[in-house]
Amino acid sequence: MPGENTRRDVAAQLREFGRVLREQKWLVALCVILAGFAAAAYSSSQQKIYSSTAKLLLQPGDLGAAIVGTGVGSTDPQRQAATDSQLVSLPAVGQRVAKRLGPLAPATISTSQSGDANIISVDVRDPDPNRAASIANAFASEYIKFRSEANKRRYLLALRTLQTRLDRIPKRKRSSQRTRLRQQAKDLQLLSSLQTGDAQVIQDALPAGAPVSPKPTRDLVLGVIFGAFLGIALAFLRDRLDRRVKNQKEVEEIFPDVPVIGWIPKTRRAAASKLRTSDAFYALRTNLGYLTPNGSFRSLLVTSAMAGEGKSSVAMNLGLVMSGLDEHVLLLDADLRRPALSRRVEADSRVGVSTILAGDTEVDTAVQRRAVDASMNGTGPVPALAGELSLVPSGPLPTSPQLLLTAHALDGLLKGARMASDVLIVDGPPIGAVADMLPVARNVDAVIVVVRLYHSRKDALERLAAQLANAKVTPAGLVLLGAAAERKSYYDYAPAG
Repeated sequence: MPGENTRRDVAAQLREFGRVLREQKWLVALCVILAGFAAAAYSSSQQKIYSSTAKLLLQPGDLGAAIVGTGVGSTDPQRQAATDSQLVSLPAVGQRVAKRLGPLAPATISTSQSGDANIISVDVRDPDPNRAASIANAFASEYIKFRSEANKRRYLLALRTLQTRLDRIPKRKRSSQRTRLRQQAKDLQLLSSLQTGDAQVIQDALPAGAPVSPKPTRDLVLGVIFGAFLGIALAFLRDRLDRRVKNQKEVEEIFPDVPVIGWIPKTRRAAASKLRTSDAFYALRTNLGYLTPNGSFRSLLVTSAMAGEGKSSVAMNLGLVMSGLDEHVLLLDADLRRPALSRRVEADSRVGVSTILAGDTEVDTAVQRRAVDASMNGTGPVPALAGELSLVPSGPLPTSPQLLLTAHALDGLLKGARMASDVLIVDGPPIGAVADMLPVARNVDAVIVVVRLYHSRKDALERLAAQLANAKVTPAGLVLLGAAAERKSYYDYAPAG
């Protein structure tokens, strides 16, 4: 159904947009605040400019109507008004105003025509409101004088032309032509004496009470809008450049055939949060039972792509859940570089995995029983449950762990650990960082990969997936340590078939 698919795509895009905004809200807010402050600072630093406007009404005269037979025809009113609008700001008029008032800088002068009306507006902007009004009025009056003088010159030129024609007619000859030319000469003299420039001021410029620029409110709004768009753009750019996995879909793209068997939310100090986390580990234990026909695995390796992704927390809490269900569980801290699990439960480090691999200790004598309190105090793995654990600690840390992790030594370690327990959980170093645990991964019943959302990097997970594939190891499932932005329930795992 194309329509339904389109709606789903739009909904998915909206959810993605909302997710990015939620995660990058502080970046967007920072851009908005900085842009707003920048706009306000820019506006306050600008010089105040005032605007004053004088308006002229044009009353075009028609010389051809005054002198019958000598006019050049009617003129397009709109074209004449546009021409007059440009004449107002001619240098000739500006020079007259400058001679009258002094230098015009830094004022800016502009003219405009009011639609189809013969009204021209002279707008002057200047830091001084009184000076702006004076310049606008001066331009209006000087333009009228300039136009009046120009018209007078035209009439005088026409009068000289008539006088030349009269002089060519003999005085002794009386004719209607001579009479008509004399009358036209009188009309021209009268028009010249009455000439006002065919324009009048209909609105004097007054000093403005408020500046036209800067406009702090407008600048602030524009700055905030620009900051919002910039923040959103940077948020999406940062999200695209961020190589951390953020949701289950991205993890499944890296491990396409591996099911998600556990969703562990962030553990917080609130009682409700601890309860949700403990319930999530119980759900993980249940989901593990669905993966095998007989109901469970005898041996598990819990690993991750990099350090600090929560594999030791998953191993410890899974062991506590199984122990609470009366299963004989043994945890093996096989991380001989950073044994976080051993340190969290304060295990005796004199014996352990390293001494077993070296042939100095047997598994039975290295097992330690430790009580675990559901507290977030301390460093290392976070226990969501209280109980007791049977643990083989890491033992003394060797200088070269890879020399101990031989195939023969690991095989003996795993056989002894299986004999000492019903379920063996191995907490090894992250395979994505070191390849020490690849032999163990090939010799356990199942490998669980722990992914911490908003922490695990895509490139590290891709490298881990490639290492497991090269070793012909297929993870049994994925455990996702959730983020606050994720709302997916950890009870949604449904076994195939």
